[in-house]
Amino acid sequence: GKDEIVWTPAVLDEPVDPKHVRTVTRRLGEACGELRRSRFLASFTGVLGSAEVRPAVSVVEEVVVYGLGSPVDGPPQVKYQFALAVLLSEELKRAKHGGNGGAAIPVLFFDPVFTAIDREVIESYEGFSVLRDNENCRRAVGSKRTLFFMPHCHPDLYDHLLGANWSPGQLANLLILGNSFQGYKQKWGNVSPSASAAAAKPKPNKMM
Repeated sequence: GKDEIVWTPAVLDEPVDPKHVRTVTRRLGEACGELRRSRFLASFTGVLGSAEVRPAVSVVEEVVVYGLGSPVDGPPQVKYQFALAVLLSEELKRAKHGGNGGAAIPVLFFDPVFTAIDREVIESYEGFSVLRDNENCRRAVGSKRTLFFMPHCHPDLYDHLLGANWSPGQLANLLILGNSFQGYKQKWGNVSPSASAAAAKPKPNKMM
């Protein structure tokens, strides 16, 4: 469609202004501080530490963040979602190693809106890196327990991810932090016969 972004990996290698990188990094650090002090984080870490969830997150080997948006040029909520990725990686590291020691959990990011400044900012955090290939969310996890954080992804992209891992062995290693599948199901269930062609296109079949 006309809004589709053409991805060129070379954009990640363009020259950047170090002062701009420092400014954005400082803003993200402030967002991390705000989130760290929030009631939301206390609730979120409580869920991660619960008897139902902790066994799964304590063996996460990798995190993949799809559809974050640009920490540099994106809307205000992007910096808080990036901050959540930072704090999530810290919690996963603690869950895996039983404290503050041990290696950082690798966190991989991709969004076709990323620029070289986004890459510099993201990769200034321990264990964080930007993927150069647009996988269209079709990343097979294999035997690696992987958590996908997908804050702004269309249902088709969730479907791509599920389709790439559509076997019992791989689905068992797939964790998703994102939008409600039930909400998507209700949305698609409410599409009327008279809805526009765009709204009535074939629904994602793996997540429904």
